[in-house]
Amino acid sequence: FFGDSSDSTATGFNAELKSDAGVNGLIVDKCSNENPAYGWNFQGQVTITRSMNFSANVTISGAASSISNCIISTLNLEAENIIVDHCVIRNYIKTRDTCTISNTIFHEITAGTSWDQGGNASYSYCVMIGADFLPGGSGNIAGAQFIQNVLVGTGSANSDAFYQLSEGSVASGAGFGGADIGAYGGTNPYVLSGVPGIPRLTRLTVPATATGLTALTFEVEAEAFSK
Repeated sequence: FFGDSSDSTATGFNAELKSDAGVNGLIVDKCSNENPAYGWNFQGQVTITRSMNFSANVTISGAASSISNCIISTLNLEAENIIVDHCVIRNYIKTRDTCTISNTIFHEITAGTSWDQGGNASYSYCVMIGADFLPGGSGNIAGAQFIQNVLVGTGSANSDAFYQLSEGSVASGAGFGGADIGAYGGTNPYVLSGVPGIPRLTRLTVPATATGLTALTFEVEAEAFSK
């Protein structure tokens, strides 16, 4: 996204994504990347939601950006006042002092991994699997010893289903306001791949000809959320 691309929306891309510093107000929703050669690099202000990038770095350099309900390999926050909420981060995170990270699960963080490079961000209601680097208090849960205590954790780690909460997970209801921690929690949860969007039509019956002079009567059934 270059030139006069401010306030654009990218939805459903499986590709390398980037924007220059003059592009602000960019929205990235339901996008993905599974190619380790393709990082995402956003130089301007961006809002990223319900997306996954298993294989490459995600770099955000626009101040006041946000990323939520995403599953990310490595996250680089290169500006101040960036908000990270309801995410899963597989490797490491780089932050600035005024960034805030909440309701997020850290997976595969080990003693040999660079943790929170270059910053002193605020962490709250976060879970770290296997390590104990999170600050105490603020609803944080550090050192969850086994992945099954937090995540389903079966099958490929490059599958988004891997990052659903396990039954009885320590992250269930442990987020801010009683929300589930992780990408599938909050008010705008990550949508599991392969599951059709809701609401969706399940049946449409249309007669071959109209029965009246001014109207065509047809029946529609749809599936929707219960709330």
